[in-house]
Amino acid sequence: YHYSATLKRATCIWNEETIDRLFALGPEKFVPGTKMPLQRMVDAQDRKALIEYLKRATAEPAASQQKDR
Repeated sequence: YHYSATLKRATCIWNEETIDRLFALGPEKFVPGTKMPLQRMVDAQDRKALIEYLKRATAEPAASQQKDR
């Protein structure tokens, strides 16, 4: 994916709070000028579920799992 110049220059640190805010406000308000499509999640529980999913999906595998590979 080719990130927009605006997103490349963004100074935010992606964490639980910024991801929550991104989807609460929508990309066009959180990072004006971005090419990110309009994606809002008005339900706080939906945003929380997304953040939990992202945490699991990007977590380091457990040491025991690494040995099996």
